[in-house]
Amino acid sequence: MIKAPHQPGAAYDGSFLPSVQGLRAIAALSVLMDHFYDMPKGGMYDIPDPGFLPPLWPWLQSMINVGGHGVELFFMISGFLIPASLVRHGSLSRFFFDRVLRIMPVFVVLHLALFAIGPIVAYKFFRGIDLSSYLAIFAANLFFVQDALGLPIAQQNAWTLTYEWRSTSGLR
Repeated sequence: MIKAPHQPGAAYDGSFLPSVQGLRAIAALSVLMDHFYDMPKGGMYDIPDPGFLPPLWPWLQSMINVGGHGVELFFMISGFLIPASLVRHGSLSRFFFDRVLRIMPVFVVLHLALFAIGPIVAYKFFRGIDLSSYLAIFAANLFFVQDALGLPIAQQNAWTLTYEWRSTSGLR
């Protein structure tokens, strides 16, 4: 049986929408491009223009704000997809459980890798951190409570999970 494509004006039924995936790709590429402007080559932060990409003129960078607009686009896409997913799941607890199963395995692997490899490769985040601070930041970031405890976020690529975790768990 061939499924009819999504009709304009119809309620979103959770089906695959190529246009939304295209917007996700644009958002991801803009955020990635922004990170390449700031990501240091070989861990060298203290050099002029340390990024992998040549710097844009400051006025152009502030005008186009590729990373910021990419993040905003991700939030808009989530605002469209998450309510449909909530309806499809039928209950907040099922939705929340599925989100945890989808997000946490990758997050935990990246978290463990960051805290295991980061100090070895002299990642800037770990400079000057003693063992007790290291353990506190590790635990707080693992359970998404670093903001509440006034601790820094370790995985810069996962900053939105803190907000998602807090907003989703607060809806129960």
